[in-house]
Amino acid sequence: MVAVFRQYVLDHRRFYLYERSHPERSEAEFLPRLESFEKHFITSNDEADKLARDHDDIREAVPQARRGLDSGAVAFCIYAGRELAHSAWLAMSESGRRALDHLGFEVRFDQGVAWTGSAWTAPAYRGRGLLTYGSYRRFEYLARAGFPVSRGAVETDNFASQRTNERFKPRVYAVGRQWRLFRWRWWSERAVPRREASHGSACAATDSDTAS
Repeated sequence: MVAVFRQYVLDHRRFYLYERSHPERSEAEFLPRLESFEKHFITSNDEADKLARDHDDIREAVPQARRGLDSGAVAFCIYAGRELAHSAWLAMSESGRRALDHLGFEVRFDQGVAWTGSAWTAPAYRGRGLLTYGSYRRFEYLARAGFPVSRGAVETDNFASQRTNERFKPRVYAVGRQWRLFRWRWWSERAVPRREASHGSACAATDSDTAS
């Protein structure tokens, strides 16, 4: 009942806002704990159609996927056999981002900053490092596409995703809050002082946000 209320009526959430740079890294440091897997970037619904012939269709797992692909967003998928084990997204334009994400933080695409988010892992495959590997591959993709920096948001109670982000030495630059009532949304954010915003400073961000 609480989940339904949050989905359709009233929702309030807090997020750490991360900024990550994309230097060259070794893939061996981030490999998932799976005996065998396939990895695919999907950049269009035509590509999704072809992959869905012998793999799970990401558009069945992610309701916004078709719109996201039409708008320029890119999906990264990990498959165990034909089963979709993990998916996550990146966008290099505002239209691609907004097809998937409605949070209010700024992403300056015109300055070489990209967006990442909307990650999901099937329950049977959680705890095996798929988000870590997916993050590595998405950051590599963005660097090669001319985007040396990305921004993303992680809920303050999502400790697993926070640990994954810290593997990439991010900067927590703000704490954001979203209120949603039916279809109306409000957003605010509190900047984290740069001296506190180095990687691994989520606790510092919390202190900054609650000190008022």
